[in-house]
Amino acid sequence: MDVPAPGRVTVAYFWSTSCVPCKKSMPKISKLYGAQKSAGLSVIGIALDESPTKVAQFAQAVGASFPMALNSASQLFARFRLSNKVPQTLVFDRSATLRMYINASSPDYEAKLETAINGLL
Repeated sequence: MDVPAPGRVTVAYFWSTSCVPCKKSMPKISKLYGAQKSAGLSVIGIALDESPTKVAQFAQAVGASFPMALNSASQLFARFRLSNKVPQTLVFDRSATLRMYINASSPDYEAKLETAINGLL
């Protein structure tokens, strides 16, 4: 799985199954993904956890509709020089340039994310 996705606006959402704010922000990201997928939006959830079963169960429980990857397999936290503190969101433009970092536990997270995505699509 490519992060960022070539030729698409990409949201990389870093999370874990023990993250309380993740339970609130994942449905919001799923809603944006559903509304903007056909316009060129890709979303990938990168889980800090190592259990694929645990990740899949959590994603299903919160209604996440976007693809998931395990950090243990791809080491994406290290690649983007992120701490293991979650949730964190990176937004890339179609040319794979990082355009925004958003702490997903901030109160205005959804508005910031939607504004960033709409500005890049």
